[in-house]
Amino acid sequence: MAQKNYVIIFEKFKNSVERIKSNVEYFKDNHQMANATISKLIESLPNPFNTFLGIIWDGIQKDKHSAQEILKILKRIENNNEFVFIHIENKIDGLINNNASHDDIMDVARQIKNSNRKIVSILDSKIDEILQISKETREIGHKTRKDVKKLRSELKWDKDSFKKNFKRQLKIVVKNLKTKNHSDYVFGSVNDLIDDVIKLFKERIEKWDVASVKFATKELFDSLYKFSEAEMSAELYLVFKDLFSYAYSQRKHLIGIMITEIDFIMFESWEDSNNERLEKAAKILLRLGIDFINKDLDITENCAIAIDNISSDMSEPKILAQQILLAACIFERSKNSISNELVENMIYNIKQNCRLNNHRGARDYLKDGIKYAVSEKQVYGINLRSFKQKLLHATINC
Repeated sequence: MAQKNYVIIFEKFKNSVERIKSNVEYFKDNHQMANATISKLIESLPNPFNTFLGIIWDGIQKDKHSAQEILKILKRIENNNEFVFIHIENKIDGLINNNASHDDIMDVARQIKNSNRKIVSILDSKIDEILQISKETREIGHKTRKDVKKLRSELKWDKDSFKKNFKRQLKIVVKNLKTKNHSDYVFGSVNDLIDDVIKLFKERIEKWDVASVKFATKELFDSLYKFSEAEMSAELYLVFKDLFSYAYSQRKHLIGIMITEIDFIMFESWEDSNNERLEKAAKILLRLGIDFINKDLDITENCAIAIDNISSDMSEPKILAQQILLAACIFERSKNSISNELVENMIYNIKQNCRLNNHRGARDYLKDGIKYAVSEKQVYGINLRSFKQKLLHATINC
């Protein structure tokens, strides 16, 4: 249950890349020695990079320019910040756990090496493809390759049709929210129209359509977040709560996809300095984490990790407050060894995020985070005082 120390993993990966680069230069005239050294260094990479890059290396090491080719791939992974590196690590782990074939991994390697697409997008697309083919195989049984290709063509049309229809329905919802007091008000209540959108979303969940679930999560959030806590008659999380529960009931992987997409929304918002978008996305993950404390603590932990990722980059007391509130809620509502370990990990992360803050002292930054948490504790029904006294003040010596 202990969270990985991604700082150490990232540093270990970068050090390995430097060692490989040095050995490639040192053995540039000795292909055999270069290959032997690179093989050993790839084996020493942290999981799951050693497995992933080991498969790639096995496939290319006989080529004349194999050392330069593997370096290109390594450098593309290395040339990201720690936040993106975490996502790459998670996606590679997902690729391996979904039984990617040798050809799948070699195709990913070619794309990383030759295209300008983000590595996370490349990995996501390959995972989606593997899941879709796996689902099709179960659905159609023993069919010819021609039948499978025909079905995939039909599914692509189905996805494209869904995207157009989903965006059209969302536009009607937004128009309702913008013009509810004007003469061009669209007939039908906001809640009824949102129900239509949810129905479309659930149909894609039922089909295990990962690409459409990702698309719909982002579109739904971006269309409605500005209206939450304002004109919107149903709060934004209540819309997502229904979808999260349904995704979880259909296949746990799907709710993980939705969490990852909201994680990306927070990262994009931070890059674009869109604090409103970021804070509302963080609050969705906070509420989701709270809802799953006694249902599935893995989901709660995924929410905690996502909030911690952005908190460590952003240094914003309002986001630190989300970490504090979620940790306090777990502490209050779940008393077992697994939840206790999660709380301890979260306290450690809160402590580290306070120390990373460059604008105010760590103790003052923590006080600001607690202040925001106290101002919102009643919204989430959290007894924050107990958590502060027994854990925060006793453990964090900022």
